[in-house]
This record gives sequence, C-alpha cells and structure tokens, in this order.
Amino acid sequence: MSFDFYRDAKNIISANKDLADFIGGRPVQLIKDAEDRLGFKFNGLYLDYLKTFGAGNFGAQEIYGIINNDFENSSVPDAIWYTLSERREINLPNNLLIIYDTGGMNFSV
Repeated sequence: MSFDFYRDAKNIISANKDLADFIGGRPVQLIKDAEDRLGFKFNGLYLDYLKTFGAGNFGAQEIYGIINNDFENSSVPDAIWYTLSERREINLPNNLLIIYDTGGMNFSV
C-alpha cells in the first residue's frame, strides 16, 4: 500500500466516524511488547496504524492490530494473538503477521 493510499484511507475513516470502531492508538510499550513476543519489529504504515487506530473495523472490514498485552487469550481483531495461534496450528512462518481475513484466505505482511 502506498503512503498516499493510506493517508486517503485515514482521511475517509476520520470523516466517517459513525462507520469506524477502533480501540484507539496503542501505547509504545505495548507495541514493543508485541514486537518482542512475535520476534520482529513493526514499521512503516502498519506501525502508524497501530499508533493511530490500534485495531478494529471500518464498516464490515476488520483490520487486525493490538488489543492488549494478553497475547495468548484474545480474539479477532488481535493480530498478535491470531498470528501466534496460526504459528501453532498451521506453522505460519515466523516472519509473517496476519492483519486481515477475507473469509477465504488471510493476508499477512
């Protein structure tokens, strides 16, 4: 995703708050805890997403992120919990993070 596309998406979300349900920006320490648990660092647009929105949905579209620091006992849209779960269940490679589910296949970054 390009920066321009992401900026436009943020503007659309801000202009349509009635369609948005996000947990809110996550604290830096919580983001670092998630990075430590996963074994890699977030960067770029996804890091901005975590700092701005955290996790949630816009309309019917859920975008996974960070809910809290209980990475073992959570649920969607918690990207950390879901990624760790998929690592155990389907051997998801350790360099991938699940951020979205289409219902048929997951998207990872």
